Amino acid sequence: MRRRIRHADLAFLIAAGADEARLAFAGGAVVEAEVPPTLSIRMDGEAWAAFRTPVPPPGSHHFGAMAKTGRARIEGD
Repeated sequence: MRRRIRHADLAFLIAAGADEARLAFAGGAVVEAEVPPTLSIRMDGEAWAAFRTPVPPPGSHHFGAMAKTGRARIEGD
């Protein structure tokens, strides 16, 4: 993953129910964001729990798939 994000400069928010995490790709690492997010991924707690299982069910294995099935919203630039 470090190789893929080494040139990325992006702050984002992941929200699962009432829980939120503000993260950023910076210098090839994932760190706590110090700037406002330009992208947010929001889902309910049930969708987050399905995503985090060792073998997520179909449609819960990727944020894009979750958005396509209505289980998550991806907003921003």
